[in-house]
This record gives sequence, C-alpha cells and structure tokens, in this order.
Amino acid sequence: MTRFREALVLPLLSLMASTVSAWNITPKLMHVKKAALTVACGWALTVPAHAADVTAGKSVFEVNCVACHAGGQNMIAKERTLQKDALQKYVGLSEEAVKDFVQNSVVHRGAFVLGDKLSEKNFDDVAAYVVAQTTENKW
Repeated sequence: MTRFREALVLPLLSLMASTVSAWNITPKLMHVKKAALTVACGWALTVPAHAADVTAGKSVFEVNCVACHAGGQNMIAKERTLQKDALQKYVGLSEEAVKDFVQNSVVHRGAFVLGDKLSEKNFDDVAAYVVAQTTENKW
C-alpha cells in the first residue's frame, strides 16, 4: 500500500467506519449505507497515489537513460533492448515490471545511483514512458 493511501485514505475510511453507526438511516436504507462504504473502500484501495506522467517520463528518460538506451536500444547488452519482444522476454511489459527492474537491477544501480537521484514519481513516470513507447512501437 502506498504512503498516500496509508497517510490519507485509510484513516479516512477508519473514520467513516467508526461513524457508520451514528448515521441516522432507517433499517430499510441500511443496505445503501453499507453499499456506499463498500464502494468507498474499493475506490481507496484501487486509486493510485499519483498517475504516472508519460511526458514527464520522457524528460526523465532523456536526462538519465538515453546514453545507454537511445532509440530503444541497449548499448550494454545488445539483445536486451526496449523493443517489445525483448522487453517482454527480459523484464515484462507492465509499468510495475519496468519500474522494478530499473530500481533493482545491478546494472542500473551500478551505472549511477538512481535511488538518490530520482524520486518515486520519476521512476513511475519513466516506466510509463518506456511502456508507452514500447507497446505503441514508437522507438
């Protein structure tokens, strides 16, 4: 669960749950109250902390990644490009898989200290950019 959800949404849901019994609703409308709370809980658990921004991801990529990955290539491991087949084979085509790989692979950690240089949002944005470029065959 993200820090946003823990810091804001979950306490809000807790407050809602604790006040449900205080709502003045007749027994006939009790199912409406329960449904509203269920929908609120479902939304809170599925809403992202922030939406990834492909445009911002492009900027992050151009500053931090293009030296090795210009045009979707890979100057270090030639077969591990950002082209669809290779990315799917070696990393995965989801934003989460790309982000995890970039944050945790030995090559990326060794090339530069991304964790100190990029924020969590930067990682989200660049992963969104890479996946968009790859799945839309824009490299």
